[in-house]
Amino acid sequence: MIRMMERNVFWKTLFVLVLVVFINGDPIPGLGGEIVENQQTTQDMFRQSLPLAKSGDAAAQYRVGVIYFDGLGGVPKDRKEGLKWLRLAAEGGFREAQAQLGRIYETGEGVNVDYAQARELYEAAAAQGHGKAAMALGAMYLTGAGVSQNDAQALSWFSVANEKGVAEAAYYLGLLYETGAEKIRNPEKARHYFMQAAEQGNVQAQFKVGEFFTRGIGGEQNHDLALSWLTKAAEAGHVEAQWYLGIMYAKGRGVEQNLRKAEEWYLRAAGQGHPSAMFNLALLYETGGPQMAADPQQAYIWFSLCETVVEEGPREYAKKAVEKIQTGLSDQDLERAEKEISGFRPIIEIY
Repeated sequence: MIRMMERNVFWKTLFVLVLVVFINGDPIPGLGGEIVENQQTTQDMFRQSLPLAKSGDAAAQYRVGVIYFDGLGGVPKDRKEGLKWLRLAAEGGFREAQAQLGRIYETGEGVNVDYAQARELYEAAAAQGHGKAAMALGAMYLTGAGVSQNDAQALSWFSVANEKGVAEAAYYLGLLYETGAEKIRNPEKARHYFMQAAEQGNVQAQFKVGEFFTRGIGGEQNHDLALSWLTKAAEAGHVEAQWYLGIMYAKGRGVEQNLRKAEEWYLRAAGQGHPSAMFNLALLYETGGPQMAADPQQAYIWFSLCETVVEEGPREYAKKAVEKIQTGLSDQDLERAEKEISGFRPIIEIY
């Protein structure tokens, strides 16, 4: 079973993932490959599709259903009418309708949540090669949403999704091979799929690849490649990668020690509210070192900020450090520091 901490991250990530996958959706046939917002185009398509839908054309039924359900192109939103047409299209075997209805029943958008119905519809769409439906099934089994949690089933469906070219699938395969059920774990396969996802631009996977190269998990240890992948992820806003790079530069692990670089990456991570980065940054300002003088005021600020969010050991250290540094600051410096502390708000970098 995936560790509880990882599982909680999965829940949040996969909820967003399912919404992104199906709200964006696969192309609506007849719209030139995209669901467009051009009202006239959508109205024209609706007028052309409605008689075809009434004659039993499943693709047209799907188009009409989506337009009614979401109120596209100036057509009044009518969830009931939209569901009617989507159900007809799904019953006619149109895989896009099956996948869309699966999402609707899973999320309870305009209907009562019905996981059994969602699973049945996803399975019907996946059986026809719908990669995103397979991805949704993997998410259900991974998180236990309406089904018995089963890492092996999740792995199977994510594998199908990956074969169908769903970009997110490789990352979740990597996570399952890294931290899934004991019989599934395989560091070499985890590394393989993380690398695939990283090369596709998945920022979380780029961090994982960097971590694997740093520690030599599932293959060779390579600090140059670790630095390259971690930097890609960090520049994109990945907070753990930013913290990781701060440590590497502060300690000279796999790179030449550079405290200014360490400060730069600690600041990025601390600015996102990363507790350990905040503590490491405070330590850096407290002690200083080559290329960088100590900065008691900044040390005071960051020890104060991290005092309530770090674990017990660092918390006690931070508390004592604040008391000690405070005595050496002027009233003016202390006032400026307290103003910065009270005004601090973490800003999450979106990637």
